[in-house]
Amino acid sequence: MSTKNLQHLLSNCPSRKSLTLLIGVSHLGDKDCKIIELFECLPMIERLTTYGYVIEWLVLDSIKCSPKLEKIKLEIDWEHECSEEYPVVWEEYSDVWLEHLNELEIECFSNSKPEMEFVKFILARSPKLKKVNIISTLEGSQESEMLKTLLQAPRASPVMIIVT
Repeated sequence: MSTKNLQHLLSNCPSRKSLTLLIGVSHLGDKDCKIIELFECLPMIERLTTYGYVIEWLVLDSIKCSPKLEKIKLEIDWEHECSEEYPVVWEEYSDVWLEHLNELEIECFSNSKPEMEFVKFILARSPKLKKVNIISTLEGSQESEMLKTLLQAPRASPVMIIVT
């Protein structure tokens, strides 16, 4: 489904509280509709589940439009995830708080710079966050280093971080 058709469908559901998306690389830059326009149609969204190419557009396009998010579940398409040269300027999001977010789950986490920066952003900007569950593609010492980095990151709440 094109993003324009999805936008039309979602614009008729402004009170929708849950959304599951499978995002392909070809759907990110539809000239007729951008992902941010989808989330502007859903101001009440509380649960977001995505599969595919997710970190870059989620941060850039939907965090500001979804202040009521309670749970984010991401399954990262590691073959197509954005590059290490991540274009996010985190200071631009310094006014963003995820006041209702209490759970973050990420599958296929590879500890790339964009993934790590996204999780650190969530930790620092979510005062009600209780649980972060990361299912990583790393092993041994790499996974230990990733967990150490996350445990040392600034947090807005005393969140439990689980890495499997």
